[in-house]
Amino acid sequence: MAQGSVKPSKISSSAFWMSISYRARRVRWSKRLGWFAGAIVAVIAGLVIIYLVYLVFLPVSDYIAEHDVGTITGPGRAAALQAARDAARNRMLAALAGLVALGALLYTARTFSLSREGQVTDRFAKAVGQLGDTSLEVRVGAIYALELIVRDSRRNQEAVMELLAAFAREQSKAQTSASAKHVPSAKRSGHIRLPHVHDVHTAVAVIGRRKQNRKNKVDLRYTKLAGTHLDWAHLRNADLTGADLTGTHLAWARLRGADLTGADLTGADLTKARLSGAVLKEAHLKDAHLKQANLATSDLTGADLTGADLTGADVLLPMWPGADFTGALWPADVKAPDGWRLDDTTGRLKRADANPGNPPTDPAP
Repeated sequence: MAQGSVKPSKISSSAFWMSISYRARRVRWSKRLGWFAGAIVAVIAGLVIIYLVYLVFLPVSDYIAEHDVGTITGPGRAAALQAARDAARNRMLAALAGLVALGALLYTARTFSLSREGQVTDRFAKAVGQLGDTSLEVRVGAIYALELIVRDSRRNQEAVMELLAAFAREQSKAQTSASAKHVPSAKRSGHIRLPHVHDVHTAVAVIGRRKQNRKNKVDLRYTKLAGTHLDWAHLRNADLTGADLTGTHLAWARLRGADLTGADLTGADLTKARLSGAVLKEAHLKDAHLKQANLATSDLTGADLTGADLTGADVLLPMWPGADFTGALWPADVKAPDGWRLDDTTGRLKRADANPGNPPTDPAP
């Protein structure tokens, strides 16, 4: 399957930003409804407490007083009973005051928690709204604000990560193929002139350094990430089908089980990347740096590995059918793939052709 044959999902920009606006409004309404429900619960609880005090306080104080007076009889009984009743009520009032203080403490803690959640909700709604701003600086600031929200409220992480992934997919559509030509190999020096997609790169970088739920699948299909610095990024099980990762820095990246079918990784730095179980069918890995990368159980069927550096990489036989290893540096301790041999002069792979010195024909049996 060629890279150009894979069709991205057809989601209009207007529909995407309408959904962003809807999320912001929904967050605000959820907050208002939460406060309203809390006020109703507080009023009902207060009425119930007053009623219980009325029903319990007087009978209980009389019972305690009767018990304290005991067998006292005569003219002094009434005075003793009143004194015992007052003492019992004072003790009950002291106990009630303690309960009220405890309730106040719990209410204060609850109020603080709700206030903090309310602040997080306000920050989330504001950041979501700013993602659609026309200013690059505002959008990047919104992305960092969402990252801080995740640190303060981890239960919002999944929603934030899904939002950032959707933002990256949609926003990267603005990147033109002409801009991608300015991206150098990850191992070469040079300025990456892609300022208009800096927000996309930032969003994916935030996803890559998340602390929780790192195994959750992230949808980054067809995202333009050329030249992005994603070293050590956690992208396990990520869907990067057809993504543009030209010259991307992915050293030590966690890409186990990731789907990179048809992805363009030309010149990418994948040094020591963890790619076990990853799907790289028809992927473009020309001049990619795969030194000491873990490619065990990876599927590179039909991948273009022309000039790739696989020195010290962890690979397993059988090798990948249809892959192009022309000029690739191969691990010294691993047998060359079927139909290929090491060139004694360059140390790179070349076809084990039956007609050396001429255009390649079928590999020798």
